[in-house]
Amino acid sequence: MHVIQDLFWSLWSIIKTIRIQDIIDILLISFIVYKTFQFAKETRAEQLLKGIILLLLAYFVVKISNMKTMTFLLENIIQSGILALVILFQPELRRALERVGRTKVTSVFTNTASEKHLSDWERAIPIIVNSVAKLSQSKTGALIVLEQETKLGEQIATGVYLDAQPSEELFGNIFFVNTPLHDGAVIMRDGKILAAACFLPKPQKEELIETKLGSRHRASLGISEVSDSITIVVSEETGTVSIAENGHLMRGFSSDRLTQFLRAKLIPQPSEEHKISSLKIKQHLKRGKNK
Repeated sequence: MHVIQDLFWSLWSIIKTIRIQDIIDILLISFIVYKTFQFAKETRAEQLLKGIILLLLAYFVVKISNMKTMTFLLENIIQSGILALVILFQPELRRALERVGRTKVTSVFTNTASEKHLSDWERAIPIIVNSVAKLSQSKTGALIVLEQETKLGEQIATGVYLDAQPSEELFGNIFFVNTPLHDGAVIMRDGKILAAACFLPKPQKEELIETKLGSRHRASLGISEVSDSITIVVSEETGTVSIAENGHLMRGFSSDRLTQFLRAKLIPQPSEEHKISSLKIKQHLKRGKNK
């Protein structure tokens, strides 16, 4: 009984010394570790991260065991390994920093998308989906980039500026074989076709991509690695519809699935609180008119 009491009072004495800053510190470290693991899971760094964890565990074991030679060796490996990791994983680190740079602080608390922006995509999505379905059926190769927060001015400058409202006929004409604009990507901004015949960057780790994937799929991965864009690819050989996003390629999209995906990404639904608040405002205005 005394042992339990002593243990309780020991824990209580530790808890009493904890400050608000300590709690914030722990939460921040936990968040950073979680995000690091989440990011590593999406890249080739996942296996390497496991190796680093095993190396650190080995270091703590030899340190506790007082193995001086092994401790010295592992300390030097870890110190020089940090610099090697920065050099080796420079592309992944750059992508991570670019994602941080694209994040708006206000977007955490508010829905920054304007009503016009949402309505533009609301109108464009059915046209995109129907156009892609026709291109897929006729096995006409296509590459459509939907710009988001990261502006693609560099890629737009390589193509032909159009600034046109999308239509099934326009998509059909652009990607029709041997037409002047068919070779390259269409880039869309705010629901409009901004440019066609645009050249996209090559993927950073091209040697790791499946050899059966063609130039369109590779280009879609390349632009998805350097921006937050969504790229739709129609295979010329099979008619398969794929989407590239954040360096990943997802294949085999039907029209329904493509619609759901684009709406979820381009037309985010308001939270329940926002819906309730909007409903209350409408009801209040309705009552005012009735009076």
